[in-house]
Amino acid sequence: MQGAVWDDSIPSFPLMLRDAGYHIGQTYKVWSPGSVRDTPCVARKYEYESAGSRFNQFSQNATKLIDLGSSLMDVKRALYDEVTQNFDSFIEAQPRDTPFCYWFGPTNVHRKWTRGSGKTLWGLDPDDLKGKLPDFLPDVHAVREDMVDYLGEVMAFDTALGILLDRLAVLGELENTIVVVSGDHGIPGFTHAKTNLYDFGTHVTLAIRWPGKGNPGRVVTDFVNLMDLAPTFLEVGGGRR
Repeated sequence: MQGAVWDDSIPSFPLMLRDAGYHIGQTYKVWSPGSVRDTPCVARKYEYESAGSRFNQFSQNATKLIDLGSSLMDVKRALYDEVTQNFDSFIEAQPRDTPFCYWFGPTNVHRKWTRGSGKTLWGLDPDDLKGKLPDFLPDVHAVREDMVDYLGEVMAFDTALGILLDRLAVLGELENTIVVVSGDHGIPGFTHAKTNLYDFGTHVTLAIRWPGKGNPGRVVTDFVNLMDLAPTFLEVGGGRR
């Protein structure tokens, strides 16, 4: 399927940060539209996936490895090690005394996970969600199972995020790094969800950790626009807006 066509006249914030002296890189789904491999801000030279990309399909790959005889603990460790090694390869390529911008874009919450993986991999019981689904979804076992399979993928991402935060702490950079976590669409695969303009389809996560700035723990319920992130990054990073 053909993606969007990249317009070279439109500036890209990662390249603008690069021009301001930043070491930039990405793993998994990239920061631009169009064909991932061909966009000018990628062209593979900013890609850090030396350890692979199996984490993107966490439940499928974990289930396959378990079926081949690996233990659940070993399987999870292997997939999490990939996250660490990819990030470490980015850090190892960082010139000394250079700030960095790293994009971590796993796609494991898209609709290709394995049925029953929420219980198999995470111990999530679908029927614990009885009476807790949105009113517009049938409160039956099959739908509850689909939901906990999705939540399992969320847990995989959450663990990977914790790994990256721990790595930043080990490097002594956690308190000197802005961390932004966001989705780009609502939950996929359900009615009223992704590709629909209901709350369930447009609601995305946005969490920001900026040491020394703002009020920790603050929750904002106003509408936010993710397009505000790029000029914010440029202003903070010293790039041209």
